[in-house]
Amino acid sequence: MADAAFERRKAAILIGLRAALDETAAQSALDLWAHAYGPTRPLAIVDFVADLERLQALPPKRSGAVRLALYQALIQHDAPKARVAAPSPPAIEPAAAAVEPPPVAVPPAASDRPAMAIFRALTMSLRIGIDASGPAAQREFAIALARAGTVARVKPADLLLVWFASQSWAALADADDARLADTLHAIYVAAAETLGPVQADRLLSRAVSEAQALPESRLFPPSRLL
Repeated sequence: MADAAFERRKAAILIGLRAALDETAAQSALDLWAHAYGPTRPLAIVDFVADLERLQALPPKRSGAVRLALYQALIQHDAPKARVAAPSPPAIEPAAAAVEPPPVAVPPAASDRPAMAIFRALTMSLRIGIDASGPAAQREFAIALARAGTVARVKPADLLLVWFASQSWAALADADDARLADTLHAIYVAAAETLGPVQADRLLSRAVSEAQALPESRLFPPSRLL
């Protein structure tokens, strides 16, 4: 992982930890993440929080709050923002040089849309659930995902890019709501094929609950992608 990406993700992890733990516990937890998880398993949130629960004697309710805070922080602060350059102001005559041009409104990047924030929340939660199922399930899921992408009218290459390089989201930067919904459906179908429909429904329900806790859900309810 590039240094900049590692530091960005580390900062997001600290934001999440501080939202659920006191400063001393948050810094101790961050040290654990930076040494045991960050370099090789930065998104293994379930295992990370399980270690925290054991090392810091966290009650189950607090562990759940830590896990949710970490999901939210990663969703909101880990994905790099696409930068949109403002157009240069028009040339002005010397006589008008003392008058400042009006500020230029910069449209939000596609990755900042409420729909994309909710999509990121849902897919990241599903990814964590799939990763927790072990290497064999991950391999089977990747194969099922490529098949599901074809059925859902999403290019398999784009779908795999979103899943395995999700911090870039480049493949869906310009996607409308319908394409985001198709992509999420393909991920769910692959999860159901790999884990069975009961476990896939359980993962999706958890993902929806976590996405509903985000402020963006007031503007774009997760149900619009289901």
